[in-house]
Amino acid sequence: MPSNVSNQYFETGNVSFRASGAVVGKTFLQIAADNTGGPGLSTDLENLYVMKTCTAGARPCGVAKYDVADTQAGGVHGQPGMIVPVVAGAAITAGQEVEVGAAGKAIPLASGKAAGMAMSGAANAADAQIKLY
Repeated sequence: MPSNVSNQYFETGNVSFRASGAVVGKTFLQIAADNTGGPGLSTDLENLYVMKTCTAGARPCGVAKYDVADTQAGGVHGQPGMIVPVVAGAAITAGQEVEVGAAGKAIPLASGKAAGMAMSGAANAADAQIKLY
C-alpha cells in the first residue's frame, strides 16, 4: 500500500464558491479568503472556496457561471482549456491573449497576467469566447 498519497480535491470545472461581494456572471474571479471548511480546516461541512470579482491585471482562478449575490453560493468555470463566455471590457480580436480588466471583464493582454485566449473576436460589452489558461 502506498504512503503519503495525494488525492484530488475537486475537478476545477465543477467548483462551487461563496461570494465575497456581489459577482456578475461571465466575469473573472479570484480567491478572496480561505475556504469555508473542509479537511483539516474546521467542522463546517459547507467547504466552499471564497471568491470575488478579479481585480484588473491579476491572475484569475476562473469565471463566474452566473450572477451571485454577496455571501451566496455560486458556480465557477476553472478548468484550463475550457472555452467559456466572458464579458469583454474592450474590443477583442480572434487569437488575441486576454487579461482581466475593470470589473473582471476580458481585455486584450497588455501589462497584466494572461488569463486566456479569444477563440473569436468580440466587441466591447459582448460575450467573448475565451479559452481559459
